[in-house]
Amino acid sequence: MIFSKETGKCCAYCEHSVAICKSDTVMCAKKGIVRVDGICRKFVYSPFKRTPAPLPVQKETFAKEDFEI
Repeated sequence: MIFSKETGKCCAYCEHSVAICKSDTVMCAKKGIVRVDGICRKFVYSPFKRTPAPLPVQKETFAKEDFEI
């Protein structure tokens, strides 16, 4: 869940971080350049930094008879 309290704490999802060109580091307003999987006491979760999981693909096909009453 995006807004769940059980989300993993890491610098990639922190309000104080900004992604930089290298994929394994972020720029933290409090600590400077840190790894995305890092964590500190200043962590504040930002749900907007998280990418939601894609929706599952529907594999079942329906026939016209399925929609008749």
